[in-house]
Amino acid sequence: MRESMPDLYQHFIAKDIRAYLRLAGGGRDRADLLQVMNRPVRYLSRASVCGSRIVPFEELRKFYCDKDWMQDRIDQFEWDLKMMEKMAPYAAIQYIRKKVGYEEYLREYAETKGQQPAEYLELLGELEESARPFGTAEEWFAHMAEYTEALAKQKQKKQEAGTGVRLMTMHASKGLEFDTVFIIQANEGRIPYKRAVQEQGTEEERRLFYVAMTRAKEVLKISYVTVKNGKEAKPSRFVEELHPKQKETQGGTNPSGFY
Repeated sequence: MRESMPDLYQHFIAKDIRAYLRLAGGGRDRADLLQVMNRPVRYLSRASVCGSRIVPFEELRKFYCDKDWMQDRIDQFEWDLKMMEKMAPYAAIQYIRKKVGYEEYLREYAETKGQQPAEYLELLGELEESARPFGTAEEWFAHMAEYTEALAKQKQKKQEAGTGVRLMTMHASKGLEFDTVFIIQANEGRIPYKRAVQEQGTEEERRLFYVAMTRAKEVLKISYVTVKNGKEAKPSRFVEELHPKQKETQGGTNPSGFY
C-alpha cells in the first residue's frame, strides 16, 4: 500500500453506533452515554452523568426532577434503547438512523462544519451494510476488532521488494508507470468527486482520471459497481465518455460494470 488505509470502525460515526448498541444491550457506561446522549441533541448536560462510571437512567431523572420536558426526553431515550434491545445490528442501525433521528443529526452536524452531509451519510451506509451479516452486536464488534487488528498489522509491514499489486490513490500515481493498471470504483460521485465538482468543477478531476489512465503501459482495466449500499450506482461520466456509442446500442450503461 502506497498510503495508509483509514479504518472505518475508528470514525466517530462508528463509535456512536457502537455506543448505542452497547446501551441497547443493557450497558450504562458513562463513556457510552457521553458519546451519544446529544446525538441527536437531547439537551442533556454532562453534569447529569458525572460521578460513578455506571449511570442508570434513574440518575438522569433525579438530576432533571424539576423539568417535565426533560423527563419526556429521557423517557424517549430509554424507550428507544429498549426497542433496539433484541434487534440485530443491521435493524438497530436502521432504527437509529430514522427513528432516533441520527441521520438528521449528521445533516445538521455537516452544516455546522460547512461540509456536505453526503460523505457522512455514505459512511453510515457502509457501516449498515457491514453489520448486515451479523446476528448480534457482539459478533459484529468481534469482526470490527479483527479488522482493526489486521489493518494495524498491515500498516506495520514494510514494503517488500519483488512483484505484487501496489495500491495507491490517483494523486499518488503521478509520475509512475505500470504494465497493468486497475482503476476501481469509477463511479459518479467518486470520480469526479462530488465535493470537488461543487467547489471547482470537473476539469481538475478529468485531468486526474487521465493521469490514472495513462499510468498503464500495456493493459488498463476500469471497473465500477452498479449497486452500492442497496442503491443503484452509476458509472463515472468519464467512463461513459470513453464508450459514447455503447450507451446508444445498449440503451444504458455496461451491465457488467467492467471495461
